[in-house]
Amino acid sequence: PALKDIARHTNNVSNNYYAESFLKVLAKEKNGSASLKSCQETATASLKKLGVSGVDRMQIFDGCGLSRKNYVSPDFFVRFLTAMHSSKEYSAFLNSLPKPGKGTLATRMTNAPESTRARVYMKSGSMNGVRCYSGYILPTSGNDEDIIVFSFMTNNTVVAVSRMNFIIDKTVSLLAAEN
Repeated sequence: PALKDIARHTNNVSNNYYAESFLKVLAKEKNGSASLKSCQETATASLKKLGVSGVDRMQIFDGCGLSRKNYVSPDFFVRFLTAMHSSKEYSAFLNSLPKPGKGTLATRMTNAPESTRARVYMKSGSMNGVRCYSGYILPTSGNDEDIIVFSFMTNNTVVAVSRMNFIIDKTVSLLAAEN
């Protein structure tokens, strides 16, 4: 299958094995090794080449985001998504992201109108006490300059997951309604 199809599958079902494999294969291709150090160097170099600023303020320990040693911020994800928006691979990347009502987002934003959900592309990430959602809200105007890039991260939360999901869904829905 084409790489864009593998990426779409990886993102839509949140296949952590595939995500980890992407980083290891890229590191092996670029540096001849898939060691942790090689993966970290490859990820940093790739992000810098893409034009993502501030990569020195993050820490990557895996390709799937499950390591508790990963340190990234919502600001990092916004900078990454903004850089992807400007890249020639943006269309394939955007189409690899799940939409509310599908894939890992099957139960997300169920109260929002379909016209709103159709304009939201986002990737989720979660572990115990952690919920992350980052993505794009396409504007109703069709003007690409009006796209909203967002990232919400919660960490060490003690409220029920359903409550956290409700708050994030509502926030994304309200942002989309204004765009």
